[in-house]
Amino acid sequence: MNRAERIEGIVLVLLLIIIGGLAGAASFTHGGRPVKRSLEAARSPG
Repeated sequence: MNRAERIEGIVLVLLLIIIGGLAGAASFTHGGRPVKRSLEAARSPG
């Protein structure tokens, strides 16, 4: 593995971590509460 391939691999891993972190933060702040509410509504019979 030469230097360019190693740098490319590191960049790809960093991008995945950043994208995953942003997606997790977005779902936690915006999508977390409504999803929890809809799950509770689905469980209750009425």
